[in-house]
Amino acid sequence: MFLNRVSHVNTDNYFLYKVVEVKVYGDYLSSSLDIIESIKLAVNLEPKESNSEKRRALEEDRCRNSKRQFSNYTHEIFYPTQEVFEYLKSRVHRLEIHNLNDTRAQKRFQDAVKLYPAET
Repeated sequence: MFLNRVSHVNTDNYFLYKVVEVKVYGDYLSSSLDIIESIKLAVNLEPKESNSEKRRALEEDRCRNSKRQFSNYTHEIFYPTQEVFEYLKSRVHRLEIHNLNDTRAQKRFQDAVKLYPAET
């Protein structure tokens, strides 16, 4: 299911960002646990539009048309990536999705295993 959503994000023009890499980490990788509390994924996104001016215009348009009330400018500028994360999570409570490029969390991703794209 999750990889189907990744494929959908990457092929649907609605989304302004594409998934380029997914890694799994945490308890899920431990074979010694009987119960897995959550599946933790680290996802790397890249913009689909390479031209930065066009991308910014698309992002501003997306925010304007979202009918959301943003509590601050930071929430607004990150909305196009956040909506990808929300779609990937798809309200699955035991699924945690984090940004692979979050420099504060790099230590957590140290032992992560690549899930997408599959090695060829």
